[in-house]
Amino acid sequence: MDATSSFTGQDEKGLYGAFIQDFAQGRDTRATRKPIGGFDPDWFTESLGVSADGNRLVLAESERMFNLFVAEGVTGLPTQRKGPK
Repeated sequence: MDATSSFTGQDEKGLYGAFIQDFAQGRDTRATRKPIGGFDPDWFTESLGVSADGNRLVLAESERMFNLFVAEGVTGLPTQRKGPK
């Protein structure tokens, strides 16, 4: 049975997004793979939904944030490191 499927994955740059691809038993259909949404370096595409008529795409994405926080003067924490230097 031939079918078309949508799925999340990485592109050639390593960015996550949504693809659509034909599938046919016994055939290599990678050439039919097409990106359809996502692929933003600041967002990670986790899952997707396609409307029944195929006209709408919804992506669930999370934002990539890398932060470092410094807390000074916190009660109960040692002021200097203990152990080997």
